[in-house]
Order: sequence, then structure tokens, then C-alpha cells
Amino acid sequence: MAKLLSILSFSLLLSSCFSGETGGVSVIQDNKPENPSGWKLDNPKIAKYSSTNKPIISGSGLEELNGQTVELYKDSSCAFKIGDAVISGGSFSVNNILLGSTFNDTEIVNFYGLIKNKKGTKSDCTNLNLNYHYYPANQIGFPQIVSFDFDENTNSFFLIDGQKEEIFHVNSSTEERNILSRDRGNKTASISYGRSIVANADSSKLFIVDSSLDALIQYDIATGDTIYISGQGEGSGTTLITPQNLILNSTGTKAYLADSGLDKIIEVDMTTGARTELSGSGKGTGPSLTNPDGLVMNSSETILYVTNRNASGEILSVDISTGNRTTIASAVVGTGATLGLVEKLAIDATNSKLYVIDETIVGILEVDIATGNRSTLSSSGVGSGTNFKHLSDIKINSTSTKLYVSDLNLGNIIEVDIATGNRTDIISSRIGAGNAIDSPFSLYKSTTSFFTTSGAFAASILTKIDSTNQSKTVITGDGVGSGDSNSTLKSVAINSTETTAFVYDSPNKAILSVDLSNGTRNVIASSSVGSGVTLGFGTSLIRGTTDTVLYFSDSDQSGILSILTTNGSRSLLSGSGQGTGDLFVAPKDIVINSTKTTLYVVDNSLAAVYSVDIGSGNRTLVTGASRGSGIAFSSPVYIALNSSETKLYVSDSSTSIVEVDIDTGNRELFYKPDSVGSGIPLEAITDLELDHAEENLMVLDSKLEAMVKIDLDTKLSTIYSR
Repeated sequence: MAKLLSILSFSLLLSSCFSGETGGVSVIQDNKPENPSGWKLDNPKIAKYSSTNKPIISGSGLEELNGQTVELYKDSSCAFKIGDAVISGGSFSVNNILLGSTFNDTEIVNFYGLIKNKKGTKSDCTNLNLNYHYYPANQIGFPQIVSFDFDENTNSFFLIDGQKEEIFHVNSSTEERNILSRDRGNKTASISYGRSIVANADSSKLFIVDSSLDALIQYDIATGDTIYISGQGEGSGTTLITPQNLILNSTGTKAYLADSGLDKIIEVDMTTGARTELSGSGKGTGPSLTNPDGLVMNSSETILYVTNRNASGEILSVDISTGNRTTIASAVVGTGATLGLVEKLAIDATNSKLYVIDETIVGILEVDIATGNRSTLSSSGVGSGTNFKHLSDIKINSTSTKLYVSDLNLGNIIEVDIATGNRTDIISSRIGAGNAIDSPFSLYKSTTSFFTTSGAFAASILTKIDSTNQSKTVITGDGVGSGDSNSTLKSVAINSTETTAFVYDSPNKAILSVDLSNGTRNVIASSSVGSGVTLGFGTSLIRGTTDTVLYFSDSDQSGILSILTTNGSRSLLSGSGQGTGDLFVAPKDIVINSTKTTLYVVDNSLAAVYSVDIGSGNRTLVTGASRGSGIAFSSPVYIALNSSETKLYVSDSSTSIVEVDIDTGNRELFYKPDSVGSGIPLEAITDLELDHAEENLMVLDSKLEAMVKIDLDTKLSTIYSR
């Protein structure tokens, strides 16, 4: 009997462990979970390019999987877990993911996931098709903030960048940054030259006026969809010519545009896109609108205030019901600070004060609406903090205690205390202290630093960049240094003792010496200084065999010139009539070897690189259509040489870099956005150099307005200084 009970107990135990039958044989049930599907990226949800380092992934409709665990990975083999969550109530949210925060952590994040049941059995490692470009906050910059709007409830700024023609979102409290408009949504409209951006009441949609397309554009933040509201075939009525500024009424049913081409204020019906002249030569009485720019509306939505951006410096009021215009402030209306080039403006909560950008003083004026009296609220001489360079837009907070202004040259949003005029950066594109790298042209590597030439909105400048902390110091230009004028400094070379720089001034076709200790400038070669071959338009200037010799690539002469720094005399080193070999057509960048015997010259038209024997001027093809294999050049311009003199790095077609083996001439694609390499995509290369340790390729980019470093091993590109 005991033996029988033992057998029965064993049978019951087995039956509890088995279920189902296969061919009459019971099998253990330990079902493998289904593979993940339908999961979504909750954060970031408004951008595919973001500084969010705490992404959130969620899923729902999983009631049959309650109690099971989801696991998140960044690798396709699901070896390195980055987050997890337990399914409860049919849903989950993985919110414990944390990405890196240094510029080296820049990456395209691709998520993989699996489901693990209570017994530890896992589903397949599955590509979730969820990804975004993760950029630490300092890697997302906006070189030229043309306009912005401000959501005070969420501390959100919406920016439009004139260099990139993209829309950005920045939270000033958390420092989260998103590139909203890149690779999102259906785009039946595109931004060409956005001049003003405004958010609707709940910040769900953004409206941009484009003065190149002569259109009003709508961007949907949730979907990324971009459409034309008015212009470009949408809406009827007055044709826009050069709309500059935009405001919405409180209900979002009407927009008002200041059109400097028409010299009119245009009202736009936001439902139909229909355009009607509200005030101008054909509507309303009073002083004329002349190049209208800034535009604001009083709280009762009965009056517009507009600036005439002209030599007279006028501010007008416009009656919305009649279009009649009245001068509020001008040279003859009101007293106090002189009105100069008045641009964008803001109005306080009591409708008694206007705050106006005046580009003549590079500052902000406060204007009393009742009297027209004016005073300088903030400028280099009033208030403390960051000095303005080129203000582009202005907004005011709800309590009328703070102004927010964008600086086109600095790439910053600056908070201005209305009581004191003091200025504080709250959003900045800069990496490294000092001035911004504005439209950079040329890069030179000295013993411990880098030197760049740059400048568009400010005077052209020569800047020194410290290689240890990326701080920037203006050496000459923009009020630093004296002597001969500089227009647009293109190329730079430094003497061996690093006491003097030599820079090429493109419009003046002149070469200047610059004292690195005080910025003093002297023309050493030009049409009127020095003799010999005419100095033409060129790309590259380098130090020659000694400190008294410079070599210059001259496209007008289709050759390389030798220039004496002592008297400016010039001779043809290599070109037609000097040296043998293929004749140059469009010589661009040049580098010199360590023994000062050989130059390497890029010819853009020939799509080739040549070596030039300095003693004879003879030219030998290093790489091109008839020498070397690999990728063909399209439009090569800039060049760098490694210290072992075995490799050249050559820029091609603005965004790509080709590595050249000097011995064979073979060419290999080293970097190309979205193809070879990762990180911040290059947009417009203007020069390149290897860094001091030869671990990175340093690249100037005029659209990013930055120096970018590309790791030679990983080919990760990150912003080094901006």
C-alpha cells in the first residue's frame, strides 16, 4: 500500500509539471514570449534630433503579459541593457534610461528590446525601429537666431536659425534642446529665408513668415507637418513681396505682416489665407510706412505699433479698424535718445511703453507711447553683462520685468532686466569663452593653439582659440588693434616665433601683417605695396621656407606666388611659364612638408592634388583621375597633411573628406554625413587641420559657425569650439 501511494504521488507531481500532449507524450510548458511590437518613443516625442539623455519608451495593450519584464538595449545582440520595466495593467514605461552627457556621447540611438517572462525565458532581441540622434546640449547650436518666440508657462523658446533655416526648441530651465524641423512630418512647405516666428496660444503650432518665398508657413509641433497658410498659391488678395515680421491676434484667426517690399501692413485670414491691405499707400491716412519691420499689438487688439527701419528712425501707431497711421516717436516727436535703425519691438503689459531694438546703438530703447520720449535701456554703456553684437528679435515677459533678445552674431538669447538694463545669457550656442566663431574662413595650427579668420555681421577678425579650454580671444578686428583697415580676412599664417600673423584680405586683394601682441595691422603686399606679379584672388596663404617668404595660391594667376614679407615683392613660384607638369587652373588650398621642399596643392577645376617642388616649381600629380584608385573627387578645396607625410585629407563637395595615400594616390572616403562617420553632420567646410596630437581632424564649418573635430579612429564628429 505504501508503495502504491508513493507511485500515485509521483504521478501527480509529474502531471503538475506537464500539460498538453504531442503524439501522446506530455511536454513541459515554458512558452517563449512574443517579440516586442508597437512600442513607442515617448521622450523625445517632438524631435528626431535632441539633447534628451533620458529617453522614455512605452507600450500598451499588453494585458496578457502583466507581470512580465521588458528590457531595453542599444545593441542588436541585446548584450548591454540600458533600461527595463515591469508590465502592469497592460502597459509599461521604461523611464530609467540614462545616456552620456559629454560631447563624446553624441550618437544615433537605435533601440532594441525583448520581453522576459516570470520564468526568465526571453523573446528574440528585436529592433524596435525607434531611434533618434542624441546630441548633448552643447552640441546643438543656432549660429544665427533670426527670430524667436517664448512660452512663459513652460520656459520654452522656439527659435528660427537663419544659417540653417531650421526650427529649434529650447527649454531654458532644463537646457533640453530639440531640432524640431529636421526629418519630421510631411513637408508641403519648406523654409527658405524665415524672418519671424510666432507660436499660437497653446504652443501647438508655429507660424513663420518667409521673405524669400513671400509666404506664411505653419509648422505643427506634434507631427512635424509643414504647410503654406498664405502665399505660394494659398489664399487670395495682395501679393506679398518681402514680409519681415509677424504677429497673431489672441484667437489665432488673423495674422498681421509687416511687408518691407510693399511698405504695407497685410492682414491674413488664417482659415482661408486671404490677404488684405490693412495699412499702406492704399489704406489709411497719416505718415507713410517706409521699410516697416517691427510689429506689435496692444492688449485690446485695436492698435498696431510698427517701426520704419530707415534713416529717419520712426515708430508709428496703426489703427486696426481704419489703417490710419500716427507718429509715436521720431526725430521731431518726443525727446531723449536719438532714434537710429529701429527694428523689432515689444510692448509692456500696461500698453504704455515700447522696447525697441536700435541697431545704430546696438542696444534697446525704452519709448513712452504717450509722449514719444526715449531713453537707452540697455547697451554697451548702460547695464552690465554680455555686450550686444547684432540684435534680431525681442520679447517681454508677462510682468514686464524682463526682456528677452536674440543676438544674430552671438547665437544667444539674452535676458535683460528692465529695471537695471543688466544682461544675462540664458541660452547660448557657445563652446569656449570669448567671441563667437562667426562665418569662419581659415584655420591655422600653431604650437599650442589654433587661429581662425572669420566675420560677417561684425568686422572681420582674427581669433586665437586655446586648445586646452577652447576659449577664444580676438587678436585683431572688431575694435581690437589699429592700423590698416581689414575688410574680409580669408587666410592666415603665423611666423615661426609666433609673434606675427599674415592674413589675406580678399576684397582688397592685400596681405597684412598683424602684431599678435596688440593687433596692429600693416599692409605688406597689395596693388600699391610691393612689385612683381599682380596679387589676385586666392584661397590659401602659408609660411614658406623662412619667415620672410609666404606662398599664396592665386586663382587669378592660376598659380602659386612667392611673396617676400620684407618688401611685398611677388614672383610666380609655379604656374604657366614656371615649372613643368600640368598647368594649374583653379589652385585652392596648399600645405608644405616639414623640410620646406614640397608643396601639396589642391586644384578644384582639375579635381586633383599636385606636389610642387619649391626649388623648380615643377608639378607632379599626386592623385586625380589619372593617378590612384578609389572614390573620385567632385569639388576638392581644402587639404591637411599628417606629420609622417604619408596621408592627405582633402575636403570634397562642402561636406565630405577624402583620405589620400601619397605613395599610391589611392583615395578613400574618410567622412561623409549620413554615410561614413557619425555625430554632428558637417554642412559647409571652409578649412581643415590635424590637431596637435594627430588624433582628430579639426574642421571649420561656416554653416555650423564652429570648429568641429572628427576622431580619426571612430570618425565621430563633435563641436569643438563655437
